[in-house]
Amino acid sequence: MRPGLGGGGWKRAALVAPLVVAAACGTAELPEGPSGEFEDDRTVTIAASERAISLWQNQGLERYRFRWQRTCFCPVNLIAPALVTVRDGVVVSAVLVEDGSTVPVGDLDRYQTIDDTFGAIFDAIRENAYLIRVRYHPEQGYPETLYVDQDTRIADEEYGLEIGEVTPLP
Repeated sequence: MRPGLGGGGWKRAALVAPLVVAAACGTAELPEGPSGEFEDDRTVTIAASERAISLWQNQGLERYRFRWQRTCFCPVNLIAPALVTVRDGVVVSAVLVEDGSTVPVGDLDRYQTIDDTFGAIFDAIRENAYLIRVRYHPEQGYPETLYVDQDTRIADEEYGLEIGEVTPLP
């Protein structure tokens, strides 16, 4: 399980997500048409997420690079922006944007693939997180920004991500 972002089970959640009717807040931007936020509507979050993952999966990318930045109440080394490389569906390297240093192999588990990030979104939906805000790339479908607050009664468990510049690799 990756820190702060949920673990597996998302494929199972993706199948049952349409059945979820949650009272919690949710916002999403649909990946087509003008962007707009939909407050307090988990149904829209689910629909946007399902459409976005379909866009993402239809590309069939198993090798790609992207910019990653986590936002949370975490140590600085966990929130530093990095260029992450994924090959055959696994994070194989990360380079810190600020100084170009390579992240040690033992620390690569702090990063996620795009599929893993979708897993975190579907886990948050399944777990009825208090607030989910996500914006998807309009053509590629990957989550550009994500913010999840699992529970308003718990301080500092919120997390966010910014993902950008997804580039296919040969």
